Amino acid sequence: MTAKPPLELSLELLTRDHKRKKFESGLDSVDDWLSNKALSSMTKHLSTTRVLVSASKQLAGYYTVANTSLDVSLVPEKLFPGGIRPTRPLPTMTLAWLGVDTHFKGKGLGTWLMARALADCVQVHELARFVAVMIDAQTDENLAFYRSKGFEP
Repeated sequence: MTAKPPLELSLELLTRDHKRKKFESGLDSVDDWLSNKALSSMTKHLSTTRVLVSASKQLAGYYTVANTSLDVSLVPEKLFPGGIRPTRPLPTMTLAWLGVDTHFKGKGLGTWLMARALADCVQVHELARFVAVMIDAQTDENLAFYRSKGFEP
């Protein structure tokens, strides 16, 4: 995806310099992840978090993606070609976290961040194959958002 971030924002990898504690999405779990866990997870090579930053250095939004695996026992039989279920977990990517600061809501940033995260997954897929992108929706409202974009529970 080559589209520039909207609203004169820049997309950056999360660093210690970003003002994570000032981010407020309206969901405590989303805010806590960014403030207290995302950077540590990156340091441990468990996930990658990218942030949208305004010219005044305010965080407008973020997403976190991670390499994961799929427990195939949870997948309906109809989704396996020829009905043959693999015997071990399958490699996947997960859009684990996505949040937009309340000051930036209603500007389409959630959709843009999701598209950017999926574009990152496409780039990863070219280097290291996986079978699906999974999303951790967190709330029923988020689930409705992802379903409106074509994702299925």
